[in-house]
Parts: sequence; C-alpha cells; structure tokens
Amino acid sequence: MAHTSFYQWAKRGMTWVPNALIQYYDQLQLTSKEFTLIVAMLSFMDEDLTIDRLKQLSNQLGWDFQELFTYIDHLSSKGYLEINMITNQEGKKTDQYSIEPLFNAIERIMNQRPNEAMVYQTHQGGASQTHSQDDTLSNNLELVPLFEQEFKRSLSPMEFETLNRWLVREKYDEGLIRLALREAVIRNAYSLNYIDKILFTWQQQNITTVPQAQEQIQQFNQQQIFKTNSTHQSTTHNYDHLNIPLFKAD
Repeated sequence: MAHTSFYQWAKRGMTWVPNALIQYYDQLQLTSKEFTLIVAMLSFMDEDLTIDRLKQLSNQLGWDFQELFTYIDHLSSKGYLEINMITNQEGKKTDQYSIEPLFNAIERIMNQRPNEAMVYQTHQGGASQTHSQDDTLSNNLELVPLFEQEFKRSLSPMEFETLNRWLVREKYDEGLIRLALREAVIRNAYSLNYIDKILFTWQQQNITTVPQAQEQIQQFNQQQIFKTNSTHQSTTHNYDHLNIPLFKAD
C-alpha cells in the first residue's frame, strides 16, 4: 500500500477550529452533535453554505437529512445560526446558512459583558428557549411524515428546507400549516409551492390562527357556491393560475 504523506493530506484542505469554541463549549451549552455539525460547517467557511452543501454534509456525517435539520433547528433556536436569502449561480433564490452569530456569542463571552449575553444562557431564558426549540423540533418531526403520507412520497431536500423555513424563519403556526396542507390536498395540489402561497396569503391578511383561516375558507366556499356562471377550473401545475383560496385582496 502506497504511503500517504501528511503533505498529501494537507493538500486536501484543513479545517480551522477556534480554541474559544472548545474553551466556552459548556457556556455555549452545545451538545456533542451540535458541536460536530459546527465543525463540519467550518469546513465550508470559504463557500456559500446552501442546501446542496448541507446535503453533502449529511452524507459526510452519516446523518439522514431530517436529522441534520434537527440540529440546524437547535443552533437556530439558540441564536447561533442565521439564514439569509441569496441568488445562486443559476440565478435562483436559495437559503444560505451562516454561523456568524455563534462567533458573536463567543465574543460576548470573551469580553465578559453579561448584560449583552444571550437570554438563552440565563436559567430562565434557557428554559424558555429550550422549550421553543423542542416545540419546533417536535412540530418538524410530526409534519414531515404527515406531508409524506398526504403526498404519498418522500419529501425532497428542497421541500424539507421549505418546511423548515416555515417553522424556523416564518414561524407559521403548525395548525395553519396543517390546514393549508388539507386545502391543497382537497384541490389535488400536491405541492409545497401551492401551500406556501396559501400561507403567505394568510400572513398578508393577518390571519394567525386556525379559526380565522377556517372562517375565511368558509366565506370563500360560500362565494363560490353562488357563482353559478363560473366554470370549474381544473388543477394544473401552473400555480399562478390555480384557484387558490383567499388570494383575493380585501
């Protein structure tokens, strides 16, 4: 077997792990899995960490994609990760994941400015944040099999990213997501793009609870009944022409 020199290994690249990350590991209240993910993300410091890179990371770590996003949720809930919208090389909008907030948290600890310390690090705030984190994780794990059951197929990585965005960034109510899914299934629109438009419309109309959405749906359905001269529109994959409820502005 040919000997591989350290230089040859070094040519593959090295990942820089700051000592402060290890030194303040306990104060940051990281789990071993979260720490592993952070180190893996550090290996992409000079690249845009997009959904494709995260998929690559999940393969490298031996995690399935859902498990990876479990710990993405953890880091986001703790305030150590931010998600920004960028335009990729193909001109498409995609999410970019950054752990810059983690380094800001480390800097606060190093400078010993407790008044600026993250709420998560206090006992009361930590309990509250953990509760929120667990709720998001629980909702995510419950919604994925529900969507896959209704769609009768597995979700793609991009669809999983969309579902995660609804819960983490948009903070849509889990009940509203379920209701939007039901409305899409009723109309044979098995697409997260369709559901995303429904949720966005409700958000624009300040609909934040399931009862409010149900009332709007009922009003919409009643209006449709009285439109005797309207023709039935068949469902297509052109979402801009779909008969999506609640899209008419007040």
